[in-house]
Amino acid sequence: MRNLSPVFFGFEFARACNDAFFYYLGSALPFGAWAGQDVLSMAMLVVFIAAILLARKLAPLYLRQGFIWASAALMSAAALCLWGWQSTGVMELALVAAIAGGFGSAFAILLWSELQCCFGSLLIVVYIAGGFFFGSLLGWAIIGLEGPRMAAVLIACAFASSLCLRSGFPQIQECDLPRKSWGKVRFPWKLVLVLGVYEFVIGVREVMAPSGDGTMFLLGVLVSALIVFIAAYSSPEKLDFMLIFRAPFALVVCGLLFALLALPLGDAVSGFLSSLGYSMMFTLITVLMCDISHRYGVSVLVLCGIKELSAIGLIAGHSCAALQRNL
Repeated sequence: MRNLSPVFFGFEFARACNDAFFYYLGSALPFGAWAGQDVLSMAMLVVFIAAILLARKLAPLYLRQGFIWASAALMSAAALCLWGWQSTGVMELALVAAIAGGFGSAFAILLWSELQCCFGSLLIVVYIAGGFFFGSLLGWAIIGLEGPRMAAVLIACAFASSLCLRSGFPQIQECDLPRKSWGKVRFPWKLVLVLGVYEFVIGVREVMAPSGDGTMFLLGVLVSALIVFIAAYSSPEKLDFMLIFRAPFALVVCGLLFALLALPLGDAVSGFLSSLGYSMMFTLITVLMCDISHRYGVSVLVLCGIKELSAIGLIAGHSCAALQRNL
């Protein structure tokens, strides 16, 4: 547990790219304040649905090396299109950036899920929570960049993610690699539905009570990932999963109360608490899916693909809140 490999934290690079795409595309399209993010999410959903339906033919995905480099190429193309959009204001470039970034990010998420499901339960927690923390921290640094520097850093992150994937799988013992056979397990649908509800709440909040540049939301992600990482790394024998699973509900409810009561700094605190609860639940469900895949041999393409469908809640939240504001 003390000898962790930096390679297996490489998800941070894919996470940073994904955070940056969501930030830059937030106001890129004229159809609405969150249209760029919704197009990005829908592009990702296309890949996740295809992965679920074609999992028996595609799994394990890491054996098809083309997907590893396609992920980096697509995210790099998105970065270049973002640079072009910033320079020219051509909306079509932003649209291509959203689609290419969505496809590339989705491939990266699926591939990293396959790598993360190769570990035991505690290592899954450490590497996923660490990837979320360092990735969000790196994403926070990237979103202050513009033009060629922004594009160069995003391209570097995209290929760093693929290089870590490429060098990570050979370090895994053959018995722990993703399997081609299929096991049977009862899928935790209720948790995914709860995650979808949280995403809906986040989507509504982003439209009805936008909190500036999203700093408080990102801070919530950082704090939640850090809490889970420290708990798993420093005291693995005392890690209480049941307590951590209950915490997100209380945090999201408190966030909504702050927004409804219109207290001083209500929007900022509400954004922080809501994102803290949501990101903690998202991290833990990701850990759960990878652990189920490792224990029972179910393809992580199906498990994490279904989990990622919760993004429909975010799109629905944006749409419902926008409709309400226009009435």
